[in-house]
Amino acid sequence: MSPKLLIKLEKDTFTKNILDEDDPNFALRGKLIFVPSSPIKVQCISLAFRGKLSINKGFQSTRKVVFNHRWDFLQQNYKSALFDAKEYAYEFELPLPYDLPESVDADYATIQYSLRAMVETPFFGSNIRADKVVYIRQNTDSFAMMLYNTRIENSWKDALAYEVIIPSHEYVPGDSIPITFKHRAQNSDCIPISVWAGLDERTTYRISEGNSTESVSAATKWLKAKHADVSQDPTTTSLLLEIPKSAKNVHYNCTTAYVEVTHYISTRIEVRLEGVVKSIRAALPVCIVRNISNNPTIVPIDALPDYHAIQSDAPPNYRNRQSIPPDYSLVIGV
Repeated sequence: MSPKLLIKLEKDTFTKNILDEDDPNFALRGKLIFVPSSPIKVQCISLAFRGKLSINKGFQSTRKVVFNHRWDFLQQNYKSALFDAKEYAYEFELPLPYDLPESVDADYATIQYSLRAMVETPFFGSNIRADKVVYIRQNTDSFAMMLYNTRIENSWKDALAYEVIIPSHEYVPGDSIPITFKHRAQNSDCIPISVWAGLDERTTYRISEGNSTESVSAATKWLKAKHADVSQDPTTTSLLLEIPKSAKNVHYNCTTAYVEVTHYISTRIEVRLEGVVKSIRAALPVCIVRNISNNPTIVPIDALPDYHAIQSDAPPNYRNRQSIPPDYSLVIGV
């Protein structure tokens, strides 16, 4: 039987409220549980919380530690303390700085936060380790919702009155976005033909080059597109635009000093005016966020399951072994 080392948290996803810099819930709280399987000599028990930035784009790269904190629960200075085969618990708490950048997972950049616990013994290759990932995100609360436009209403050349409507600005991977186009001809020579909508992801990278200068580059990719003809109802057309389910195909919105990821629904209404096909274009910003609806805000620590994987540097036991907020400008073009 191997020794157990567990990191238990009240929660592993933290949301920054832009209106409250002193939010008491923006704090890392938990317990480190150490359960030796037999009496063992220990020199050090520690826990570290780190945030790391990594950008690798083309020939440019940036690596940086954005945050580092360490707890030493036992420090024997090369001496050893004997631990019996029973449970040892070490509580920890850390109010998180409000200026911590969000967690980022983009095509060429990451900002990752993690906890690493370590039990060091005097024997070679027998240290015990446990790791746990922590996520930090910006809250798009009611104030931020006011900044996101979910409806565009305009008139094009006094020939077509139109609206583009989505029910919300916030979605998670795998969601389907219902898009409603309302189009009413103001000129008998203007005939709506079709509507189109596409979801695109725009990522901006800022790489420091020293001497207070930085290199800024951007990348845009299309994630999904849908098209429909205007046929039965000449005034209303609807589309259902699916967001990719896999985190490899769509990344979460984030705004940091190093990386920014935004998403837009680009739309197009095609009309025939005096025999010539014209396009009316518009864009709506949307926010793709991590699905945390099933995660309770506060959970008693002792109620959490022991699901965390434990890593150990110890050799295997062979006994009984029989045979391991974006740009909101409206763009209209012809």
